[in-house]
Amino acid sequence: MPFFQDPSLVKAFVLCGLFACTAPLGVFLLLRRMTLIGDALSHGMLPGAALSVYFWGPCALVATICGGVFGCLLMALAFWASKHRFLEIDASFSGAYLGSSALGWMLFAKDPHHLEHLIFGQLQNLSAQDFWIVTGIILTVLGFLVFFFQPLVTDTFDPLFSGRQASWLRVLFLVIVVVQFTTLFYILGPFISLGFMMLPSLCSRLLSHHLVKMCAIAVGISLGASLVGLVGSELWSFAWGPGVVCVMGVFYFACLIAQRFFKPGLWKVRS
Repeated sequence: MPFFQDPSLVKAFVLCGLFACTAPLGVFLLLRRMTLIGDALSHGMLPGAALSVYFWGPCALVATICGGVFGCLLMALAFWASKHRFLEIDASFSGAYLGSSALGWMLFAKDPHHLEHLIFGQLQNLSAQDFWIVTGIILTVLGFLVFFFQPLVTDTFDPLFSGRQASWLRVLFLVIVVVQFTTLFYILGPFISLGFMMLPSLCSRLLSHHLVKMCAIAVGISLGASLVGLVGSELWSFAWGPGVVCVMGVFYFACLIAQRFFKPGLWKVRS
């Protein structure tokens, strides 16, 4: 196939395939009702990305570190405000990410040369070094999901049973979420990174109520949308990242229509 003669497209296929394997992370975010927190994180990392680009240029490792630091600070501030009952957790996240996002855009306005790379991500211009760095980060996230899948299931559905002993797992889960969003931020940009992570999870929730099947459906939709989106974007000269997420959006609306017109319990399986 002529598509596989382009090294950049091959790297994009590989990365999207690896990202698709981490789709269960989005399923856990959905089941924990943390989707809006993911939205706040995807925008609140802008100052870290701006500082990394301003001082070191586009670099996956530096962007991940800087974005991750700002993401962790954002979470710490939000949870601190919620713990001391100043605000609810969603309200505290909203305030923190709005201020952080504004600071990021101010920093980018000082040096707008890399603004296009920020908005559309580095998927089409990824260097070999950044490719291996991003691959290592994704494999780390995947390893976390494999080794801690059962404890995550227990803590998601019965947090009282897990008790305080699982507090370290919740912190580790949030750190992994920050790392995942930071990497997606660098690859796809801030506006559609959440869509890549959450749209397959939303589709899986519409099609099944069984956790393992939800994870499998989310992975399958991510893989299919990545393949169709990348090939279609290359054929019609669109940006690759938005093309992939646009196909995921089509899958989502198709699942909504299927849920509306078919028997509501058709896909439900008892967990």
